[in-house]
Amino acid sequence: MKIKISREILNDNMLRKLLSFFAIIFAIALLSGCSKSSPTGPNGSPATVEGRVTGSSSSAGKMQKSSSTQTGVQGATVILAMIKADGSLQTVSNAAVQTDANGKFDVETNLSGISNLVVVATQGASQWKAVITSQVQSGLKVYAEPLDDQTTIKTNIFIKAKENNDGNVTYSEIGNYISSGIAAEIESDTTMENEVEASINAEANAKATAASNSSIGITQAQWQSLISGEADAEASLERNLYYANNQSDADAAKGSYFQGMVNAYTNAGLSAGTYVKLMEISERVFINNTTNLNTQVAFSFEQRSEEFKAMAMSYAIQSSFTALGASQSQMSDAITAGTNLAVSIKSALTISDIDNDYETYRSAIEADMSVLLGMDSNMMTNMDANLSGYRATLEAAVSTNVSVDAIVNAYSVFYSSVKTEMSSVMGTTNGTHLNAAAETMMILYANF
Repeated sequence: MKIKISREILNDNMLRKLLSFFAIIFAIALLSGCSKSSPTGPNGSPATVEGRVTGSSSSAGKMQKSSSTQTGVQGATVILAMIKADGSLQTVSNAAVQTDANGKFDVETNLSGISNLVVVATQGASQWKAVITSQVQSGLKVYAEPLDDQTTIKTNIFIKAKENNDGNVTYSEIGNYISSGIAAEIESDTTMENEVEASINAEANAKATAASNSSIGITQAQWQSLISGEADAEASLERNLYYANNQSDADAAKGSYFQGMVNAYTNAGLSAGTYVKLMEISERVFINNTTNLNTQVAFSFEQRSEEFKAMAMSYAIQSSFTALGASQSQMSDAITAGTNLAVSIKSALTISDIDNDYETYRSAIEADMSVLLGMDSNMMTNMDANLSGYRATLEAAVSTNVSVDAIVNAYSVFYSSVKTEMSSVMGTTNGTHLNAAAETMMILYANF
């Protein structure tokens, strides 16, 4: 069945008619849902947002670095605001508050049941923002990630998406592409902000289009479940980032977010591999839409998205290994290989480095797959040759600026070819083992 969406996932991009149903769902669930507000909370007490203002990310020039905890900004004035249709902000906090010596604040509002409010902190000529994706609820507290230059750029892009009525773009999706270094580049070149927003919108709509494709086959009910799961994962991420004490904690928070997203897919009756497939397709559209950016910035976008995709891939492969009856040792191999992949991509200097990282990962996973599937070296060699051929065909079909439909169809053909190959290798046409093995190979060979 066709999914009809409109926009709310990272920040994603381009379906119209088919997306009408989800346009409504996303707008209600993920945007500033005025219809769900109440002038005062049901128990009479306000909702509270707790956060911290850290100010400048201090990472200009370090394109892949993520912001970590820093000394807070004391004496900044903080308010809560709602994004209006024209992109302007309407203050909805009960009163402005000041940050303490550590940059911390608690700001209250009588609104309840609203998501995607914006925290705005001002000190002199400096201003920082962050989106609160959690619904504020009367009598309860939610958390903002630390406000800095990176969250400000992410928020500006999110506001631009709302102004442009790009309903498939979510704040969490934007965060998957905007590092502190990239934020610094955008801040120094304001024209880049519009191009990045347009690229993320295209990416988001491509994800919606792919979800409707028969090769993915997500139902409307499953998509609604994913919306709820994503909201939970993002709320947890914001809270964990607020409490992070160092970069290691921040990295762990992001890893937990991707685990939460994988759980959202499995709870919706979908495989973890489905999440990775949608990431792969939508990322390809994003990359194809950033060709006007300078080489270093374009590489930084791809590097960041590949690092996060590697985290999701690792969880998906582990899920497949479990379905295939992997031993504890084989599971440990998969976990180690996934960790090494993400670390290697994060420190890569070129696209070729990232390609080599994926080849190393593929070799490690296939070594255990050959044992799990009972395949000798000749069988593995023949299978690799066939799958590599399908990958070459896929790469040729999507590496140019072609339409989203053409990209989705190319991936659909690729997935079908891989499953047919694995069915031939394993001598079966259905079953849990075939699905797990085929999905593993789809994930491994779709990277280039």
